[in-house]
Amino acid sequence: MDTVKRLWNKNFAILWQGQLISDFGNAAFSVALGFWVLNATASPGTPGGDVTLMGLVMACFALPEVVLGPFAGALADRADRKRIIIAADFLRGLLFAATGAALISGIFPFWMIFPLAILSGACAAFFSPALSSAIPDIVPKDSLSRANSARGFSTTLSSLLGNSLGGVLFAAAGAPLLILLNGMSFLYASVSQLFMKLPPVKRAGAKKRMIRDMADGMRYAFSTAGLRTLLISGMLINLFAMIGVTLLTPLFNGTPGYGAEKYGLMMGSMMAGAVAGMAALSAVKIRADRRSAVFGAAIMTMVCSTVPIGLILDVNWLYPLAFLAGTANAFVNVMVQTIIQSAVAARNRGKVFGILATVTGGLQPLSMALSGAIAGIAGIRPAITAAFSLLVVAALPLLIDKNFKAFIDSDADEAPAAGGPPAGPEAVPAPPLPDEAE
Repeated sequence: MDTVKRLWNKNFAILWQGQLISDFGNAAFSVALGFWVLNATASPGTPGGDVTLMGLVMACFALPEVVLGPFAGALADRADRKRIIIAADFLRGLLFAATGAALISGIFPFWMIFPLAILSGACAAFFSPALSSAIPDIVPKDSLSRANSARGFSTTLSSLLGNSLGGVLFAAAGAPLLILLNGMSFLYASVSQLFMKLPPVKRAGAKKRMIRDMADGMRYAFSTAGLRTLLISGMLINLFAMIGVTLLTPLFNGTPGYGAEKYGLMMGSMMAGAVAGMAALSAVKIRADRRSAVFGAAIMTMVCSTVPIGLILDVNWLYPLAFLAGTANAFVNVMVQTIIQSAVAARNRGKVFGILATVTGGLQPLSMALSGAIAGIAGIRPAITAAFSLLVVAALPLLIDKNFKAFIDSDADEAPAAGGPPAGPEAVPAPPLPDEAE
């Protein structure tokens, strides 16, 4: 009970509830986006809409986070994280609220979705490492895993409600209302976070150039063997998974008996599974020497539950598969985030999270952009099946690499700060970052 009291302090509670609201709006918007693009680009020749153009729009939302990730992470280690969090939410709120109002008024040309996507993605690029780096600053270290579970629980709960209601609201009211709702949710989060207090970032030694900070973070990440395995496998997993996930929208849009409502139900089932996973992680403590076994079981469950999706014709069978994938994905994400937060010093944490976002998501925009072309050649269902099947190959290094096992099994107190090797006999030492060297 003591841990819970220290976890739910004023600052963490403010951050948690603000993100709960904004995550809900963003989840509902995500459902509407793909279907809106497909409906807006439908023609007699392509009654289901332009799948390639839909992929390009989604790629524009993802690309800025990949390009700006290292810079944004370095900035999070030297700038006021509270200001970054508030500014990113406020700017996204203005963008989406203005877009929703313009769509309702009928004065929003289709091409404007591209600058909207790029600007929104840029805000997300700065927001993500600042948020991930701020959490360890406002909760005790022994409550860090629970803090991540609580944050993940709010995200998945918001996604559960947003996805489930998003499909229904899209069918009933259309995309403009959901986009306006998304803007209002971001504005609410930005205002509420004004009352949050974060400690200033402490910098040791002389000030360094931003580009050097970025290089230091990249050098550390790829010199730590277990972390390097995670980054490379994560990049490939996201590459193949995003092809399959992107093509789910045209699959549901063009298959009789499916539609936006059932797409929302499937995504909601996945989020319900994630909620169950977060609840389990909050209730059960995983021993350090069991982490790699639990992680391996979770990632194989996640992979194997997605492979049949493109082969199943009865939409009702997709819901339990999505639930299972969501549960396993929750275990994977929380375990990875917690060990990185514990292992990396506060002044370098943002850089590592920025690198993580860039490397693991580096090929996502490409996979989104190419998904339509791949589906045009192979067909939507075969493309989905092939993409999800390749996840098995991408995940294999995480199951057999001894360096990654040592990395994931290390205790928080034994795990390295930036500049130290991961615990374990198989670890490959990483050169120290300049501001941490003796």
